Amino acid sequence: MPPDLIPADYRLHIEWHPEAAAPVDARLSDVPEIVEHMLQHDLYPAEITSDCPDLARLLEHIFPLGRLGGGEVTINGRTYFTGENLEGGATFVPETGNPGVETIASGCSTWLSSGPCVFDQFEDIIRVGDLYWVDTVGDIECRRLFIGRFSDPDEAITVAVPNSFFFGYNDNGELVSALDSGPQEE
Repeated sequence: MPPDLIPADYRLHIEWHPEAAAPVDARLSDVPEIVEHMLQHDLYPAEITSDCPDLARLLEHIFPLGRLGGGEVTINGRTYFTGENLEGGATFVPETGNPGVETIASGCSTWLSSGPCVFDQFEDIIRVGDLYWVDTVGDIECRRLFIGRFSDPDEAITVAVPNSFFFGYNDNGELVSALDSGPQEE
């Protein structure tokens, strides 16, 4: 969302990694300058709070703050992970189970669960409002990818499937996950 479309009175407070860095209080429209500050001082956000009431717009606007991240960040008291978008830019990916996060499709599988080494793999297509992600986490593949903003959920799924590792369509044209049809025990 362009800075000119965000009311100037929406505020951000950012706590950093490493913790020795001074926190930043700014407006949402200051995000480009904050990113420059991050790059100059080798920082990434640990916690972000804002009074912006629209979570989807807040997330979309602060995506550039994820560029140096790696791991978790807390946004308005909820856990998010850093990820990338289809163009390779930064994003934040909400943790499944956060309020406002809807799981559109989900797949999971476990291999060798009774052995000395267990392998787990999960993949979800999730959304907040009209923002969509493919969240893949596990021992085989791990990637958190922002798909985009879509008013039509079917269009979002059409874009998400080829950008996922395990989702596809069966012979009847239904969305399926290869993880669900894989062996649960070996």
